[in-house]
Amino acid sequence: MACLRCTCPTFRARYKRLVNNIYPADPSEGLIKNNMEKLLFYALSHHQKLDRIARYMYQRLCRDLYRNRTKYASITVAAMDRLLMACHAPSLNLFIGSFLKMIEKLLESQDVELQILGTNSFVAFSNIEEDTASYHRKYDFFISKFSSMCWDNGDDEEIKNKKRLAGVRGLQGVVRKTVSDDLQVDIWDSIHMNKIIPSLLFIVQDHLSDSYLERADEQFSLPVGEDSNPGKLAEFCLRELLARTNYANIKAVLKPLLIHLDNCELWLPNTFAIQCFKLVLCSVQSQYSYIAIEVLLNHLNDITERNPKIKTSLLEALGEAIVIAAGGAIGSSIFEVFNTLLFHLKSSVSVFSNQYRRKDLQSFPPEDEKKFQEAIINVVGAFGATLPAYQKIEVMTFITCKIPNVNNQYDDDNTAVDSKEYILQSKFLQCLAKISEGLKTSNLASVFPRSLLEPLLKLSRSSNSGVRLKVQKVFHRLLDRHENLPRLTPSRILLPKSDWDLNVEKCSHQDLMFMKRAGVDLFNNIFESFQDKDNKPDNIFALYRTSALILLEVNSSDIIIEFIRIAMTLQNFATRNDETISANCVTAIHSIVVAIFHLIAHLQLLQALEKVIAQTILLRQEEAKYTLPVKIFISQPPNRNDGNRYTINHKYLVDINAVIEALNIDGFDTEKISANDMMDYKPITGGTSTLSIDTEYIPAVIDDGGSPLVSKRRHVSELITFSKMKSAVLDIGEKNHSNGSVTIEKFKSLTIDDIIHKANERTVRLQKMVSILKELT
Repeated sequence: MACLRCTCPTFRARYKRLVNNIYPADPSEGLIKNNMEKLLFYALSHHQKLDRIARYMYQRLCRDLYRNRTKYASITVAAMDRLLMACHAPSLNLFIGSFLKMIEKLLESQDVELQILGTNSFVAFSNIEEDTASYHRKYDFFISKFSSMCWDNGDDEEIKNKKRLAGVRGLQGVVRKTVSDDLQVDIWDSIHMNKIIPSLLFIVQDHLSDSYLERADEQFSLPVGEDSNPGKLAEFCLRELLARTNYANIKAVLKPLLIHLDNCELWLPNTFAIQCFKLVLCSVQSQYSYIAIEVLLNHLNDITERNPKIKTSLLEALGEAIVIAAGGAIGSSIFEVFNTLLFHLKSSVSVFSNQYRRKDLQSFPPEDEKKFQEAIINVVGAFGATLPAYQKIEVMTFITCKIPNVNNQYDDDNTAVDSKEYILQSKFLQCLAKISEGLKTSNLASVFPRSLLEPLLKLSRSSNSGVRLKVQKVFHRLLDRHENLPRLTPSRILLPKSDWDLNVEKCSHQDLMFMKRAGVDLFNNIFESFQDKDNKPDNIFALYRTSALILLEVNSSDIIIEFIRIAMTLQNFATRNDETISANCVTAIHSIVVAIFHLIAHLQLLQALEKVIAQTILLRQEEAKYTLPVKIFISQPPNRNDGNRYTINHKYLVDINAVIEALNIDGFDTEKISANDMMDYKPITGGTSTLSIDTEYIPAVIDDGGSPLVSKRRHVSELITFSKMKSAVLDIGEKNHSNGSVTIEKFKSLTIDDIIHKANERTVRLQKMVSILKELT
């Protein structure tokens, strides 16, 4: 009976007869539409038959493909597509199983047209929103097949583009079908992403001229009709995939991207890599952009031993990405980001110094290491630019804590040589300068917390002139709140008032209080820095700019007095110089003294002082141009030691008596200024230095056997430290405890009259002490 049913159409199942009727005798005529409508009506009326209909159509497809009847296979695919689009019954899942088998069969074919036909059918299926969940469906084959189609590299350009386009559209369909359904296969698994991401990137790279990566930082949507271009479609698919990422799976996309760039050696040149990360940062949700930055930094850790050129290219890509990510680039782990960058900077400096010490260890050119270090510094600056002012200060404080102390090293001739610590200090200070760019705050106290100011002041006393110069440049960035620094050039600092374009505002109370607290340290540091033996003209001028910025930002009488005293002492120091500093530095100091008085006269509108300084400037212009800033800081080469040529005649110096007299004429209080200040400088503004405590002599007031209090001085050879203070307090506590025990025993043995008598004696003694103190004050 079964054999009869197979050979006689009358005895076949109705659904089989309906399926057979859709095929014409001549396959070129295509699908018979009337019979297709009957099949659709039957399928919709008897949805329980969908599974059988699908299996039977799949069997016919396999038979037609085996017999190479591709036109009948196309009719089968068209019929399956019609059924898929029309039926939404609960049993549709069973139909889809046979449908996907049919597509697999088409994709396994060697015929390109059949592969494209199967891809189109799968894309149509991926756009259908299903009502019921599927627990057993897998797309591993489709991901692998579509990815392999993207890598097609045949000789026929037209066929190659068709297969690549089909592969991209297929991957796009898989992503759309699975990414939003938690019950489907985990598309974010590394097994799948390692196939999808490199495939899309390969097509984008190969069709770079046709892609929109040049405008990666713009919002992108695929124009109508552009879906026939593999490069543009692959880029759009990649953007769509990135836009669907979240916190849990964004790394699954970025890691294959980095691996592809490594394997295909796309870091040199890094144009494509930069454009890729611009695309990533523009596509992912802004709150997750910092994860992309972290992944890049972690990848930098993974390639520590590789060519510095590759690491430099990665940092350049990172810097470009930070600009797009803006404020969300760092996330919550601010110090971890900077710590990673500083670690690589320190490692690079170590490698760089070892290459010069041992030539046989050079694996890469030192110039590459220097470029890598510059790239790190630029990235640190890019990160810093995204931070608010208070976080910039915190990061700068963090970096100063990382700056190493220098232990002088000596060569065979017992002469000091620059160690790698000096280089590292210099690089870290460049990082500080980069971060401080554009830093604006309302008061100096917020710019210079003690935790930042003290390390900077100590670094400014370094034995290396290059380090000291970089410290002053950091001070310039932090002090310049009114954009005056570009105007403080050698050619402009002696301009007359009419040509003066400096921005000066009234000093705030907070800044005055800050200078009262930190003034002693600042003024002492500036004065001592002027006298360093290995100074160069650049160091001298940098110190002038620091002084000028303090005067401009804190324009008060106390600060003016301090800098008048500093200028007077510096002129005396340069005049009596015993060849401890170079001749160029001597003339540089003389030029700076005039510049400081010139600035003070204009700031305070002191006309008499302005005339005195103008006469000195005019005399130097006529007879001693080498003592003017333009000559020493621009025209003359540095490090000239021909002292005879730069002998300073006393008539070219600033007349200190004339200055004091002019200040009195202008009504300026000169009570704190005297000619004795020329011999030695000690600040009179502010309190005790916060950098260190001078314990060479500590006044000790003791009671000499009941006699009047005598002030004596006790020599202390060591600095007071926290541990010593702690031990001293503990010792005092123990002594007080023992004294208290003795006192209790005495009180137990004494009578009330004896206790009253001793109390009266102490009262009389206390009154004598008070009277003596009143006389002393």
